[in-house]
Amino acid sequence: MAAARALATLLALAAAGSALADEPRLKPVRIVSRVRQEAPDPGAGVEALGQSAAPLSFDYEPLDWWSDWFNPIKPEAGKKQKTTIHVSNHGDTAVPKGTILSIWANRTTPAKCGETGDVDYKLPELLPFQTKAIKASWQMPDTPGEAQVRVFLDSACTVFSGSADYVQQSFTTTVVEAGSKYVYLQLAILNPGSLWRLLVVN
Repeated sequence: MAAARALATLLALAAAGSALADEPRLKPVRIVSRVRQEAPDPGAGVEALGQSAAPLSFDYEPLDWWSDWFNPIKPEAGKKQKTTIHVSNHGDTAVPKGTILSIWANRTTPAKCGETGDVDYKLPELLPFQTKAIKASWQMPDTPGEAQVRVFLDSACTVFSGSADYVQQSFTTTVVEAGSKYVYLQLAILNPGSLWRLLVVN
């Protein structure tokens, strides 16, 4: 009798084991997240080069610019120098048309908000994350020698009150006598996009 009960128990265990073998040991569980992703704070995650999906706020400087080479590298006295200036809006709001880009052919001191340049350009509307190219030229001094070309984006400070500190820069150039012949080698200034790719690749 005891042997019969033992046999029955073994058969029951064998049947249970067979049934379990047909089932996966761990069943996948569907996890549903109810946590809503929070939006980043304005300006959060902004890199030095502006390569961020998070838009800036106009509490910060939303504009940025870079240029091609100044041409010619060494301008002749009294002649024009030119370049293409690329202006970007990294903000989350459109910058209306009329923002002023000012350029001085030779200015060694920083300009203040509201000052006009030797030449002034009114920019078109810039949508968020949009870049526009501005062809600019200015007349160099009549006297040969060193000159400080100064570029001031948003010189009226209508977009951001601190533009004088953030998007104003000067470049040293040499004015030569008319008819001068020279060879001048210089590394091109990288724009933010090129520098970002260089950092990523290397």
